Amino acid sequence: MKVNRSTVLQILFVVALAAVLAGMANTAHDNLVRQGIATGFDFLGDRTGWDVSASILPHAASDPYWWTFVIGLSNTIALSITCIVLATAAGLVLALMGAGRSRILRGFTQLYISMFRNIPLIVQVFFWYHLTRQLPPVRQAVEFLGCCYASNRGIYIPRLGLDADFNLEFTLPRLQGFNFVDGAYVSPEFMALAVALVAYNVAFVAEIVNSGIRSVPRNQREAARIIGLSDARTFWQITVPQAIRVAVPPLINQYISLTKSSSLAIAIGYTDLFSVGILAINHTGQSFNVVAVLMLVYLVISLGISALGNAYNRSVTARGMR
Repeated sequence: MKVNRSTVLQILFVVALAAVLAGMANTAHDNLVRQGIATGFDFLGDRTGWDVSASILPHAASDPYWWTFVIGLSNTIALSITCIVLATAAGLVLALMGAGRSRILRGFTQLYISMFRNIPLIVQVFFWYHLTRQLPPVRQAVEFLGCCYASNRGIYIPRLGLDADFNLEFTLPRLQGFNFVDGAYVSPEFMALAVALVAYNVAFVAEIVNSGIRSVPRNQREAARIIGLSDARTFWQITVPQAIRVAVPPLINQYISLTKSSSLAIAIGYTDLFSVGILAINHTGQSFNVVAVLMLVYLVISLGISALGNAYNRSVTARGMR
């Protein structure tokens, strides 16, 4: 069997790269041992000794490190999904405003995109976090909708969940002593991060969607008008389906960027995956292994988002070809 020369070169490159990585790993291991720094992942079963500030899942100081990493991962995923959904919805609205015929709306869209896209994200995070700290104390909390309260400790909203017998339970927040009980709680750190990430990424989502809309050839819209389609039907049945196929790949990259940007949570004390990793390094000294865990988890998250986006894009393309 005749072997292609390019195949042989690729195999040799992969072998050489694996040898270099193995040599680097061996050198790093020797240096860590020489400095008395333990290696391995046995620390994941050790007791942390510290608690997280806020989490979706239950956590205590007696929990092991592996569960604390799960807590941080759940917070990162919850924050990312919330921001992706809100940024997509608001970005679509902003893009539609910019694609309209109103000069005022187009001007507002361009102003928003130019302003929020060019302000560093970390600056926006600190700005919104500072605003959340300006809310009144708990006893003077701002009430809205008759069941929600906003204070400098966070937002308290109704909660729909399951009780100990797995029955649906609806509870409203109520003031008891110096804090609210029952209901659901959204921390100031989560609010600040969500608002900053959404406000920042809305500008990029709107620009991406606008680019997709502009990519549709004008002659197709003119042909639709000739056959008697209204402007609304032309936009939703001809322009939007083609714009989606163009916009999805860059939107996937933007969602991945948003998820990685959630690591800025450490700047204001929100317990996400990255901040849990930093705390674990400070308490165990296992910097090499903790960083390896963080890199692997973020890689899996990014590849998962990319796979979901590509699958959706393929399904949209297949429906358009029928």
